[in-house]
Amino acid sequence: MKKSSQSLIASLVLSFGLVACNAGSNTNSSDVQSNSNAIANEYSYDFTATGCKTITAGGTCSLTIRYMGNTNYSGNLGITLPSGYSSASTPTTCTISSTSYLNDIKTTCNFTITASSNAPVNTANSVILTIASQNIESNLFTIGGGL
Repeated sequence: MKKSSQSLIASLVLSFGLVACNAGSNTNSSDVQSNSNAIANEYSYDFTATGCKTITAGGTCSLTIRYMGNTNYSGNLGITLPSGYSSASTPTTCTISSTSYLNDIKTTCNFTITASSNAPVNTANSVILTIASQNIESNLFTIGGGL
């Protein structure tokens, strides 16, 4: 076999080997979680959490929640975070105002979530959505754990 043929075969084997090694890897580097939920005649919401799965100790991620509902669920809209995380919302107090008409309450809240230096960022944890101290969604999205 000629030297150029051997080089070509070696190159092809190496190329196929590298492709096979990368075949099972996740090439999606996006860290955006979003979803919506509706309970008939009660409320609906949608949210987008950005950067929360890959948050680092001392780092931040963001959450936007858009809520629409009736007077049974009026009060402060908030989130319950695992130990080691804190949040600040815009507006500072995200309040769902009471009205007498179904689906007349509409609120958008933005949260900045901060991981402390000892936050369990390598472990996936659930975030809870609350309205007037009632748990509305026990697994709103995941914080930590990576992609």
